[in-house]
Amino acid sequence: MNVPLSSNFIVWPENIGSAIESDFLVQDWQRWKQAAQQLHGNIGGLEKNTLFIADLLTAAWGEKRTSPTLTQLCQKLIEFAKKAVT
Repeated sequence: MNVPLSSNFIVWPENIGSAIESDFLVQDWQRWKQAAQQLHGNIGGLEKNTLFIADLLTAAWGEKRTSPTLTQLCQKLIEFAKKAVT
């Protein structure tokens, strides 16, 4: 998914979650999602739960997989913060 990143704004084509999800293979994402759901008792509706998201991304990191979208977002936020301080 192409996410327009600027020095002071980001436009999500749908939302941040789908943008990050599109960085990975569907089968990998589903495996990590299922693992995170099991950690939280398979209660459902966890897509916006910060602990669920952290567990899902931790599973990806455990396989040395990172989200280019999330990495770029973090870089842009750090750049923006540094400019605000100087």
